[in-house]
Amino acid sequence: MISSEIGYSVALAFAIVFLVGAVALYYYPIYKAYKSKKIDVPFVLKNKIWFIGSFLSLLISFILFDVQFYLNPGNTSYIVDSLQTSVDTLHYVLIYGGSVMTAITLYMLVSFGVVYFLFSDSIKEENRKKIIRYMIFSFLLFVLSFVAFAEGNADYLRYPFVNRIYFGSSGIKLVTNYTGFDWAPTPRNDAWGFEIAFYALCILSGALMALGVASYILKKKYGENGLLSTVFLIGFPTGIVGCRLWYVIGNWERDGFDKDFSKIFRINDGGLAIMGASLAIIVCVAYLLIIKYIRHKSPYTKINYLVLLDIVLPTLLLAQTVGRWGNFFNNEVHGQLTTGNLVYWNWLPTFISNNIHFSNAHRVYDLEAALGTLANNSVYPPLFLVEGAIDFSGFLIFEFLFRVVIHRHWINKDGSKKWYNFMFEGMSAEGTNLGYYIAWYGMTRAILEPLRDSNFNMGTDDMWSIYSAYFMIGIGLLMVAFLIVWQFKRDHGKWILKVNEEKAK
Repeated sequence: MISSEIGYSVALAFAIVFLVGAVALYYYPIYKAYKSKKIDVPFVLKNKIWFIGSFLSLLISFILFDVQFYLNPGNTSYIVDSLQTSVDTLHYVLIYGGSVMTAITLYMLVSFGVVYFLFSDSIKEENRKKIIRYMIFSFLLFVLSFVAFAEGNADYLRYPFVNRIYFGSSGIKLVTNYTGFDWAPTPRNDAWGFEIAFYALCILSGALMALGVASYILKKKYGENGLLSTVFLIGFPTGIVGCRLWYVIGNWERDGFDKDFSKIFRINDGGLAIMGASLAIIVCVAYLLIIKYIRHKSPYTKINYLVLLDIVLPTLLLAQTVGRWGNFFNNEVHGQLTTGNLVYWNWLPTFISNNIHFSNAHRVYDLEAALGTLANNSVYPPLFLVEGAIDFSGFLIFEFLFRVVIHRHWINKDGSKKWYNFMFEGMSAEGTNLGYYIAWYGMTRAILEPLRDSNFNMGTDDMWSIYSAYFMIGIGLLMVAFLIVWQFKRDHGKWILKVNEEKAK
C-alpha cells in the first residue's frame, strides 16, 4: 500500500513537471519568433528540437496523468471492491489512445492558434484562411479525442470529482474539498502543505483567454500589442475583490458576516459572486484608462475608448463561460433536485452526467451513500452549463454580430443609407456593448436565479441576486439608449426618425 501511494504521488508529480516543461519548451522558440515578428518553415526546422521536446513532454504528461490514477490504491480498491469490476481492454484503448490523440490534437490546435493570432500580419490572406480551416479541424478532432478519453475513464472514476491539487510534505495529491462527499480529503497531519483549487484555475484560464482574444482584436484595430496587459494585472485582482464583496453584501446576515467580521477575509471557505466581479472590473478598467488618458500615456491616448469597450466587454462573457466550470468541480450553484429526469441529461458526457448527482449543499458522508446517489435517477440540473451556453452565445452575438457583421454587411451595403441602415448602425453604436453586456448578464441571472437550489441564493429572503439582475437589465438598457442617441446626435445632428435616406460618404 505504501509503495503504491509513493508510486501514485511520484507519477502525479512527474505528470505536472512534464506539463510545465512542455509549456516552457514551446514558449522559448515562440518568444524568439515573436521578437523577430516572423515565423516560417526555416525557423521551425532550426528550432525543431524545442518543438519536438515540447510535444513529447506534453504526450508523456498526459500518459502519466492516466498512470497516476490507476496507481492510486484508493482508486484501484474502489474499482475492484466497490464496483466489483476491472478495466477491460476496450476501455484501456479509449483511455490511453484517447490521451495520445488528445495530446496530439491539442498541440496542433495551439500551434495553429499561435501562428494565426501572433503572426497574422506576416501571413498571406490565402494562408490565413487555410490556418482557420486547420484550427477548426484540429478543434473538432480535439473534442472527439477528449470525449473518447473521458468515456474510457468515466465508469471507473470516483464521484464527485476531485477539485483541488494538494502540495505538501506527504507528496502531491488530487483531493476533494466541500464537493458533496470528500472521499479524498486534504491531509491534516503534514508538516506543511497548500492547495490550488480547480475553481481558481477555471477563473484564471477564462481571464487569460479573454485577455488573449481582446488583445488580438485590439492589435488588429490599432496595431498595438500588450496594450491590455497592465489593465489585466490590475483588473483581474479587482474582479476577485468584487466577487467577494458582492457576496458579502448580499449575504451579510445570512452567512453571519455581521457577527464575525473576520469571515470576510476567509475566501478559502467559499463565497464568490461573478456578478460583483463584472461590475468591479468595468469600474476599475474605466477608471484606469481614463487616468492614463488624462496623463497622456501612450498608446492609451490614440484609441477610441468606446470602441475599446466594444472589444473588451464581450470577452468577459467568454471568461465567464470558462470560469463557470469551477462550479461543476465544486458541485455548487446548481438547480433544485429533480427525480426521474436523468434522461434529459444523458446526452452529456458520462463524467458530467455522473457528477451532477452530487451537491455541495446536500452532502453524503460515506461510500455506500455515495454509490446509492450515483445509482439513483435524481440529479441537480447543471445550471453552470446552461449559463455557460448563454454567456458564450452572448459573446458570439456582441463580438461578431454587433461589432463585425452589422458594420461590414448591413451598413452601406449598396452605397446608400436608408432607415434600416441607421437602425442597425444605432444598434451597434460605439460603446453599446457595455450596456448590452450588463443587460445580457442581468437577463441571464434573472432567468437562472429562480431555478437555483435555495442554498445558493443570496440574501435573507433569497432575492438579492434577482433584484440585482433586474437592476443590471435596467442600467444596461439605459446605457444602450443613451449611447445610441448620443452617437446619432454627434454624427448626424438629427433624430433617426427624421432621416429617410442619405448618401454614404
